[in-house]
Amino acid sequence: MPQLPYYHPTRHPLLVEGLNGRMRRVSQEIMRDGLRTYSNLQSEAATKNYLRSQLEKRMGNFNKTAVENFNHVTDVLGKNGNNIFDVSQLARFFSNTEVDDIEVDNIDSPFPAFYLHFGASANLNISSRPGLYIEGAYVVPSEIDGSTPTRELVFCCNYIDPGPAANVAELVGAQSWIARAPLISGFTVSESIELIDGLNGRSEIANDDQLVTNALRIAVNSLLYISTPKADVEVGFEPEAPRGYVEKIARGDTKMADLLQRRGFKSVRLYGRNISAELALHESSSRNVEPHYRRGHWRRVAHGVGRTERHWHWIAPVIVNGKLGLPARDGTIYELPDEPARPAAPSFKM
Repeated sequence: MPQLPYYHPTRHPLLVEGLNGRMRRVSQEIMRDGLRTYSNLQSEAATKNYLRSQLEKRMGNFNKTAVENFNHVTDVLGKNGNNIFDVSQLARFFSNTEVDDIEVDNIDSPFPAFYLHFGASANLNISSRPGLYIEGAYVVPSEIDGSTPTRELVFCCNYIDPGPAANVAELVGAQSWIARAPLISGFTVSESIELIDGLNGRSEIANDDQLVTNALRIAVNSLLYISTPKADVEVGFEPEAPRGYVEKIARGDTKMADLLQRRGFKSVRLYGRNISAELALHESSSRNVEPHYRRGHWRRVAHGVGRTERHWHWIAPVIVNGKLGLPARDGTIYELPDEPARPAAPSFKM
């Protein structure tokens, strides 16, 4: 069975194409059912009731507007370079780093729109849907009340094929957006968190307030880290790119990199691959206490001519008594393999 692309910005258009085909087939079948039903029931009212029940059964609670709004987000990403930042090696540490008091105006963005990939290690699991988790966030420009400039974080999930019997709404599910959160000029991160509900910031799947808050904090930590001058970063390609080409690029073949991009393979900035193991081993000892995190934080550091400029410096979280094991609530270390596992492509058959 073919596999879907690993990163959401590449995977989503393929799913939408398949879903559009499925919706057309559903509509055609319902219309055919309607004609047969009318000839049997000989009642227009009975036929309408039958068609309505079939539509609800096959389409589910399908929110066309939400899908269209998300398509606008992906369009904005494409117009700004389809930049992908993979922070999956650091997401677990970001979840234990404080950011609530940071002012939004001090959070830089490398591009007007881009995508942050958290991966499974962020532990942003959807309690009502086993196996589903917030996989990443699109960062796009937006406005509040038509005038206040802001950035919006649009969170999305990994893909789980619900099976051939699923209705269209279940197939779309979290493949559009699952939650939205603003980063508003003049506000702190904590004040932005308080505004999530007021902006209709989540789908019915993401009914856990703390989940969306945690996702926002990981996203903010990611934004801060990728703007630091000493960030641990490598440039690679999506796992779908031919391995031989990627190996040549690693040896300095720039022409091969241009060739891959012309063929539609996106380059990816990979963060934390060199320091994640070091962070996991970084520990502090203390008697008579269970292993736990000493939370990290961010510090503004003066630099430049006359030390008049500022950049962020990350004080990473520390596992106290790490020699005894990981903290109880974080018992798994996730490692990103050379070629991450990708979900199998759905058949989209009825």
